[in-house]
Formats: sequence, C-alpha cells, structure tokens
Amino acid sequence: APDPPSNLSVNVRSGKVAHVSWSPPLQGHFASFKLKMLNLLEPHEAPSTAVVEQSDFHHSLQNLTPGSSYQVQLFTVYDNKESVAYTSRNFTTKPNTPGKFIVWFRNETTLLVLWQPPYPTGVYSHYKVSIDPQDAVESVLYVEKEGEPPGPAQAAFKGLVPGRAYNISVQTVSEDEVSAPTTAQYRTVPLRPQNVTFNKDAVTSQSFIVHWEPPAGASEFDKYQLLISARRAAAVSRLRDEPTTWQFKDNLEPGRTYQVVVKTVSGKVTSWPATANVTLSE
Repeated sequence: APDPPSNLSVNVRSGKVAHVSWSPPLQGHFASFKLKMLNLLEPHEAPSTAVVEQSDFHHSLQNLTPGSSYQVQLFTVYDNKESVAYTSRNFTTKPNTPGKFIVWFRNETTLLVLWQPPYPTGVYSHYKVSIDPQDAVESVLYVEKEGEPPGPAQAAFKGLVPGRAYNISVQTVSEDEVSAPTTAQYRTVPLRPQNVTFNKDAVTSQSFIVHWEPPAGASEFDKYQLLISARRAAAVSRLRDEPTTWQFKDNLEPGRTYQVVVKTVSGKVTSWPATANVTLSE
C-alpha cells in the first residue's frame, strides 16, 4: 500500500465552492489520488468520492451547502491499492448573507435595528452585528439564530452620540466563517434646541423676531428648522453656524397668537421640537 499524501489544504472560495490542494507522498510511488468528502452535519449522508489523476494535486469541490461543515479525506492510490492512512482536513463554507434590515427604534442615544434572515437560509448559528464609529457601550454584538425556519432578528446599540451617522453591518456566522455583510447607515436623533424666546421690543402687528439656543450637550446636526405651527408655509432652515435668530414677517395677522417650532436636523432626522408662543400687537 502507498503512503498517504501530504500538505493537504482547503481554500474556501464561497458558500458553494472550496478548492483542495496537496502534495504527493513524501516517499514511494503513486498513480492517482482518491478524495472522499463527508458532510459533518449530515452523518447519515453517503460520502462523495472523486479520483484525481497522478499529475494533478488539486481539486475543486462544487455545489456545497453555504455554512455547512465538511471533512475531506485524501488517499494515495497505486497498483489498485489505497493508502491505509489518509490525510484529512475539516472546513466550513461561507454562510449566506443576511437579508435587508431597518431601524426599528431610535432616540438620541440608541439605535435598535431589525433584519431578515438570509435567503436561502443555508447553515449558520448566529449573527455578528457591528457599528462604526464604535461609540456604543458594546459596538459588536452576537445574536443567536432562533426558530426554524428563522424569523427576523434584532440588536440594540446604546450610549451613542446624538445626531451622529452610524454604519451598521450584519453578518451570519458558521463555525469560523462569516458571510459578506449587509450594511446600512442610520442616524440617532439630535438633541433639541433650547430656550426659544422673542424680542418683546421687536413684536409688531405684522412681524416678530425669534431667538433660540443650541442644544444643551454634545450633539451632531447640520441645521435648524423653524416653522409656525398650523400654517402651510414652508419651513425655514438656518445652518448650524449661522446666527440663532430669525424674523417672521410674511402673512401674519395683528393680535393673533402663533406657536413657533424649532428643531435641529441631522441628515434627514429631526429632533424633538422646542416651542414657544408669541402674540402680535393689535
């Protein structure tokens, strides 16, 4: 009987393909190689075999199950005799990528994201969920797979910076293999402005000037948004670095009371409103 092959290695290319390579026996003759593959997650499944010619020291495994674990056994063949011993390696294919996900809940310091399982499901044990910048109390979370077939899963990142944009990625994990990520960007809610007031000396029958202060605390935002509630007029935008004051003077009625709403805006996410009322002179 010939000696077994040496230097067997497995290079996982994807969820369905792996490339096997090896070296011939360190001593003795050989005519070909016999490759046997076992599905470790399906022990009752009959192993598949392949014969590789003498001049080839590699073989491609096709149509594997994403995320599943296998064992490759490699024998040397010479004069119709197989080597008594064999060289073996265990490997796991890459699991399938999770489905789309959404932000299910957010406030100033928390993002709760919800995502769909991969389709087709394949094999995996849990999800790896990460956030960047890594501001969270825990910036990498591991979520167990639940149900068969699995349903949507979720994870919450806490301790974030108000108004900041975060990149979140979700990957499936099977043994030591991780899938390609599903990614999206979400923002926390920025902090609201403070102390909306009016210059009493500038209140007339047809105009008024409103003042406000920036948020109390660290918060990222691009601009302020001002509007008079219960009116269809377009909102007014003021960039973050512009003066925190604005004069309303169009289409106002003498003696009427108006509520002014001021918000901060980060991307397309607005803060909770800061409000104050003003009554015009007769």
